[in-house]
Amino acid sequence: MLKKIFPFFVVIAFSWCSCAPKLLSLEGQHITIIPDSVFAKKNLKELTINGTEIDSLSPNIGVLQELETLDIDGNSRLIYLPNEIGKLTKLKNLSLQYNKLDTLPTSIANLKGLECLTLKEGRLRTIPSFLRQLPQLKELHLSGQMLLLDKKSSLWKLEHLQELSIDNKTLNSLPKEINQLKKLKKLTLRSTELTDALALNLNTSALKNLTNLSLKNNQLNSFPSHLAELQSLKKLDLTSNKIYAGSFPQYMDQLNNLEELYLSYNPIQFIPECIGDLKSLEVFFAHHTEIDTLPEYFAKLENLKNLNLAYTLIRNLPQTLTKLKKLRNLHIAFTRIEELPEWIGELKELRTLNLRYTRLRKLPKSIGQLKRLEYLDIGDVWWLKELPKSIKKLQNLKKITISRHNSAIKRQIKEYLPNCQIHEM
Repeated sequence: MLKKIFPFFVVIAFSWCSCAPKLLSLEGQHITIIPDSVFAKKNLKELTINGTEIDSLSPNIGVLQELETLDIDGNSRLIYLPNEIGKLTKLKNLSLQYNKLDTLPTSIANLKGLECLTLKEGRLRTIPSFLRQLPQLKELHLSGQMLLLDKKSSLWKLEHLQELSIDNKTLNSLPKEINQLKKLKKLTLRSTELTDALALNLNTSALKNLTNLSLKNNQLNSFPSHLAELQSLKKLDLTSNKIYAGSFPQYMDQLNNLEELYLSYNPIQFIPECIGDLKSLEVFFAHHTEIDTLPEYFAKLENLKNLNLAYTLIRNLPQTLTKLKKLRNLHIAFTRIEELPEWIGELKELRTLNLRYTRLRKLPKSIGQLKRLEYLDIGDVWWLKELPKSIKKLQNLKKITISRHNSAIKRQIKEYLPNCQIHEM
C-alpha cells in the first residue's frame, strides 16, 4: 500500500506482517527533516530517504536496529551522517549516492554484517581505511571525479571484495594494485577513459576468478588480447569503445565459458572468425556497428539465444543460421534487409523478432511456423502492406508493433489474432 502524508510528501511502502510495516520510503523536496514517527518504527527492515532537502541525518537513526537496507540517495543538501549509524549492526546494504557527503563516520566500521556499499557522485576524495574492518563487505560501487584512486588508495586493501564497479571517474592511471583484489568475480570500469595501455595493468593470473568484466564506454582502440586468458569469464562487455575487428586475438577459444559478449557502438566492420570459437556463447550484441554480413562461421555458435544486430549494414541473413536451434531473440531492426527468407520458420525457439525499419516488402509464409513467438515488431516497415495468412498460427503472440498508418495490417491482426495486443507507432 502506498500512502502520501502531507506536508512531508512521505511515500510509505508497507509490507504487512502481524505487527508492523517493514518497508518505508521518504521522498520529496519538501522534506527538510525526518519525522520523529519514522524512528518509532523499530521493526523496519528497509528505509529509503530519496530526493529530500535534509542537510543531516538525525542521531535517532541508531534506534532502527533491525534495518537491513538503508538507501540515502539524491539528497542534494546532505552533508553529515551521525556516528549513531554504526549502531545498525544488522545492516547488509548501504547506499549513499548523489549527496554532498565529504566524509563518512568512522562508526561505519561497526557494521560487521555489511555486504554491499554504494558511494556514488558525492564529495569523498579518498576511500576510508576503516572499510577494511568490514569482513563481510563483498560489493563496492564507486563513482565521481573527486575520488582519488592512486596506488596508495585503501581500495586495493579490500582483498575480500567480490564485486567492484568504478563509474564516471577518469583514471589517469590504473594502479597494478588492483590485482591484489584476487577474490573479485565482477569488475566494472565504466566511463573511466581507460586506454589500451592501462588495460594491460589487469593481470589475468591475479584476477583469474573474474566471471563478469565490463569495460564499457572507454577509450580502448583494440581488443585487450590478454583478456582471452580469463578462462572463468562468463560475461564481457566492451560496448562503446573504438575497437576494430582486426584487433581480436586468434585464441578466443580459451574463453570457453563465455556466455555473453557485448561489442555494440564500436567501429567493427566484420565479425572476426575467432568469435565462432566461443562455443558457450548465448548472447551476442553488436548493434550500432559497421558489420555488413554474417559469415558462415557464425553458425558455429549453436548455443546462441539472443542476437542483436540492429543498426548495422546487414542486407541478408545466411541460411547457415538455421543451425542456431536455440535462438530465442533476433533483433535486426534498422538494417538494410530487404527479404526475410523462408527458412526463418526453422528457428522454432524464437520468442522475439524485431524487424523495425527494415526494407521488407513481405513476410514469408513460414513465419507461421514460429509457434513460440511472443513479440513481433514490424513498425516503420513502410513497404509492408499485408501479412501472410499463416500469421494466424502464431497463437502465442502477445504483442505486435505496427506503423500507425497501416490500417490493413491492423485489421488482419484483429481478425487472425484477436487476443494479441497491438502497439501502433
